[in-house]
Amino acid sequence: MDQLIASLGKALSADQTLLNESLTYFSGVAVTDYEWLVGSLAVLIVEPVHVPPEYHCLAALQLKNLIRLQSAAWLTTDASTRLHVKNCLLASVQSSEEKLSGGITLCIQAVAEIELPRTDWPELLPFLLSLTMQDGNPRSRSAALETLGFICESVNADYLAEHVNNILTVMVHNARCADEEISCAALKALFNAIELASPNFARLGERNCLMQILCESTQRSNCDIALVALQCLSRVISLYYPLLEAYLDPAIFPISVSAIVSGKEAVVVQGLELINSLCDAELELTEDGDQEANWLSPALGQILPPIIQVLICDLETVEDWSVGKAGQVTIRLLSKCAGDHVLPPVLPFLELNLTSPDPQLQGAALSCLAAVLEGPMESSLLPLIHALIDLLGSILESKCAKVRVNGAMASSQLCLFHPQSVIDLGRLPYLLEMMVCGLALDSPAAEYCCSGVNSLLRVIPDARNDAAINNLYCPSLTALMSATDLSFLQGNLVQLGYETLSNLLSLCPDQQLQTLQQVLDQLMRRLGCSPSGTEGFLLLAIESALMRVGELRELVNLDPVIGTFCTLLTASYSSKEELLSILSNVISSFSNSYVKYTAVILSSLQGCILQSTSHDSLLCSAAGLIGDVFRCSSSQSNSKPAVAHWEGFVRVLVDLVLDPSRPVDLKTCCLGALADIIVCIGRDVLPVLNTIIDLVNRASHDVQHGRIGFPPVDDELVKSVIDIHSALIQTLGEEEGFRELFAPDSVVTFIQQISTVFSQVEDITFSLCGLIGDLYKHMPDQDSLEDETWFIAFLQAHKSSEVSRVRKIARWALNQLNAACNSSSSIIKKARVNESSRHEVYSMKVTLSCSGQYITQNIEEESVTLTLNAVPTNEENCNHVAAVVKLPRRDTADVVYRPVSAADDDVTQLRRLRKKRVAVILEGPKKKSRDDDEEVCW
Repeated sequence: MDQLIASLGKALSADQTLLNESLTYFSGVAVTDYEWLVGSLAVLIVEPVHVPPEYHCLAALQLKNLIRLQSAAWLTTDASTRLHVKNCLLASVQSSEEKLSGGITLCIQAVAEIELPRTDWPELLPFLLSLTMQDGNPRSRSAALETLGFICESVNADYLAEHVNNILTVMVHNARCADEEISCAALKALFNAIELASPNFARLGERNCLMQILCESTQRSNCDIALVALQCLSRVISLYYPLLEAYLDPAIFPISVSAIVSGKEAVVVQGLELINSLCDAELELTEDGDQEANWLSPALGQILPPIIQVLICDLETVEDWSVGKAGQVTIRLLSKCAGDHVLPPVLPFLELNLTSPDPQLQGAALSCLAAVLEGPMESSLLPLIHALIDLLGSILESKCAKVRVNGAMASSQLCLFHPQSVIDLGRLPYLLEMMVCGLALDSPAAEYCCSGVNSLLRVIPDARNDAAINNLYCPSLTALMSATDLSFLQGNLVQLGYETLSNLLSLCPDQQLQTLQQVLDQLMRRLGCSPSGTEGFLLLAIESALMRVGELRELVNLDPVIGTFCTLLTASYSSKEELLSILSNVISSFSNSYVKYTAVILSSLQGCILQSTSHDSLLCSAAGLIGDVFRCSSSQSNSKPAVAHWEGFVRVLVDLVLDPSRPVDLKTCCLGALADIIVCIGRDVLPVLNTIIDLVNRASHDVQHGRIGFPPVDDELVKSVIDIHSALIQTLGEEEGFRELFAPDSVVTFIQQISTVFSQVEDITFSLCGLIGDLYKHMPDQDSLEDETWFIAFLQAHKSSEVSRVRKIARWALNQLNAACNSSSSIIKKARVNESSRHEVYSMKVTLSCSGQYITQNIEEESVTLTLNAVPTNEENCNHVAAVVKLPRRDTADVVYRPVSAADDDVTQLRRLRKKRVAVILEGPKKKSRDDDEEVCW
């Protein structure tokens, strides 16, 4: 016990060494002698020991942690020990020590969460209920109420159902108590029990009783009691609003107004929160279609004036949260809830004070205007919109910070919710100019102006060709570059500024290419010295500029961009994934001019991978970029020599796929990159073909049995395995070295099984159709393909798919199958050979014809001589010798008839785009095609 007490003392120390010693002691004893430890702590809590009172409280908290965090150990503790601990807790809840009671209530709650569902502590609730009705020690009475509240909060309602009525009764009884401590404790407990009281609120008499005690308590002189009662009312409104119509006008509205005008900040905020709860509940009813929002509208004349007064009296600094900002939130919710009905109570105040010489009144009016812009109809707001735009110049130049900030906020709300009205009024250029000027203001006014500019940029019709907007382009760009200067960034302006700058760069007029290049150079110079945490926003703007240059199809100097990116890839840089994403987009947008950078990009990728072996997400991005580089290189004949690193990448990618600790997403990206390398390198890949074939066979086997990664196998992984099959067949299908290693039988089995398991997955069906077409186009002479019945049925079924791209690829694959089957023909000649003849010679003419397109064409005619050798037999007059004549396959297009359908080039492009990857997708863990078009996704 002495060592236990000493460890409790160390836990109260400010010395980290002593704290660590205490933690080590309790952790060790909890493992070696859990039962003794909980029993000893219980004794220390309840029995008088000559230690400071805080030791008792700390013992209770330690016991609570032991029980809650090691519930399995508690349940395996001897029943007598558990009973002893529970009895100690019940005895100690009656303690008069103030410091002890809080720890005891939490400890009892922890035990109750485990014991009550098992019905192993039936005496707990009756004991606490009886204690709350005794006139003895007020502190133990309050502790019992607090414990009941905690239990109601954390224990499932099903285990408390038989006691709910008694619990509510003692809480209501104690809420009326003259002792303010007991009354406040009862209301706090009632707050936690309200959710259990749904049957009671459904009964009118009990609902009246509960609402009466809550409403009366809000009028108590004790501020703490009034606050808790208001919180309880908000909770009741959020849970039972449809039942409260009769209480709104006579009680709830007046109570909220009384709280708002009380002058006590905490009570004012809670009164505003009460109105917020009413708005949220009514909006929820409207969204559910249960009822129109009309209960609040008649009371707006009563509710809004005191809230407006809160805005006027708000003297807090513009950066801090204040009662005035809370009032603005409430007006915004009322505006959303009541729509046009909110305007009559606020219009007189707005009309009088938007131009007031008193900055306090003008600031309050602008704050109110910002709040009401979201709800009413645009037509009802037009006079206010006119007034705000006309005053905006003087507002942003005001000497009062409150006026500037609230004016910028109102303008930002106008740009967000009613940009079309601004366009219709012909005031868009002026408003944009004013908001751009506001970027030079201090934060948070500059942040609101930046947000407004961003909202306008999203809705400007044909912005690149609008003369008025183009005249503002360079000034806007200059202002945003200044606002995003990393030396002066403040608050949220770093994110808002760069997001707005990115949108502005994407709207660069065609004739401003030189300006765009200058801005890109400035951004690249910033990249090398950007503060930590800002790199991602800066890269967003750089990417936007690069993509706009790519759209203009203009040649720009990419040397500084590629050079800086590649340097950062091999350095200690925190935003490498974003860099990889931008490089991927650069390759896509500048496919003709990026070729000279291929070698340096691949070299940097190697360094990045070597430094990032433990970062799976970064490796995933790198694999995606590897695939992008090789895929683009495969379409650039003069770039093949630049991809000399391919063997090293193959080894790295194979190792990553075979590593059982790597996630499925990474394996998927690596397989896709391998497929791109194979297509790019072609027959030069033969030296490492054994390794690749082994990997493909293992991957095929594992995806069929759910063994690669974490089952169930991911759809994207299966598609990548199909892709690498297609890449091998397309590239090496006619190579003898490949045919010796490749096993078509296993591929056919793989196709058939995957088609069954993933029959409902559209993308996998699409890929399988392509793989079947590849087999019949590049390896039609394989024995495993002679029985085409299953393939024909599969392709015929998907030729009528509801998805157009599946139909297209299925038709293409069916054409390849038909072409392969029709490009060779056979005849069988059987003959009787008697014992006297050893062989027989036949000469014949074989004609291959095709019927279709309304005529019959003779495709080919050839003379054939057969020699049938006799086979010894005891039977007479039997046909036992057969010869099969198979005409050789012809590759010329004029031999095989093909129905009119999608051209091979179209399908090749379709499949090429299907395999297009990006280096990284920041919003989620998986890669996806950049092309969202349904028709182009392979």
